[in-house]
Amino acid sequence: MCVSIYAALIALFFYYSDFVVSGFILAVPTEESAMMSVAVGWEMVPQLWPLMVLAMVVSSALTLFVTFKIQGRNKSCCAGDEHV
Repeated sequence: MCVSIYAALIALFFYYSDFVVSGFILAVPTEESAMMSVAVGWEMVPQLWPLMVLAMVVSSALTLFVTFKIQGRNKSCCAGDEHV
């Protein structure tokens, strides 16, 4: 059951991403004209991969920081502690 829900959510995510990303244009300023188109739609992904990797690293670090902060507050939930 859960696998079908995840598959449906992933399919909806890709459908929505295709709908949104297809309208984006990556442009850079030049001397000759105001802007020059570098990539359109999904062509931007190879151009912007360093930014995506940086976002993944920062979000992972933030997730670990919050997780360890929460675990530090709840020391009684650790294995070996007996609850009365």
